[in-house]
Amino acid sequence: MARRQSIMQNDLMGLPSPHPGDDRRKSLFPILPNHRRSSVAGGVAGFLAAKRFKKTTLKTECSPNQIQVNYEPTYRMDPKVKFTVVTVHKMLKEILDERLDGFKYNPKFCVTMTQVLTDEIKDRIKQMSWDRYKLVVLVILGERKDQDVMVTSRCAWDPKVDSYASYTFTNKTLFCTASAFGIYTE
Repeated sequence: MARRQSIMQNDLMGLPSPHPGDDRRKSLFPILPNHRRSSVAGGVAGFLAAKRFKKTTLKTECSPNQIQVNYEPTYRMDPKVKFTVVTVHKMLKEILDERLDGFKYNPKFCVTMTQVLTDEIKDRIKQMSWDRYKLVVLVILGERKDQDVMVTSRCAWDPKVDSYASYTFTNKTLFCTASAFGIYTE
């Protein structure tokens, strides 16, 4: 039973309202007797209009002379080329050594340098073109002041196809740890 109907029945039977005082704000749109408000999505009329719109857009995308090709899912569970840790580790070492050699720690520049390193690592990994791999790159840059830092990560993944590479660069004033994760999306 709808809430509105139960309130109306309570009023007819002389039962107290479930909302004493009923200080709620009234609707801007009055409800006519024996009528219902349409839902936000437009109800059945909105659903049918959406279906008609979808059909017209599909018809306009294909010309009558073209043959429409329907592709089937591949259900490929293993990648053609796996994420190789050795090549990514070499690439991480090359980028960090090149960019951070001679760089002194400065808190104002470290935010920008972290973003630059992350973007460059991501772009270089994408150029290696591992198909269907989701790439996650983490770069942590901090000042060296006679303290220890341990960087760890935890993931739920398939060890047969998912992997990661990590490299840590240090000089007199800073440390930088870059990790690149390759997660296969089936």
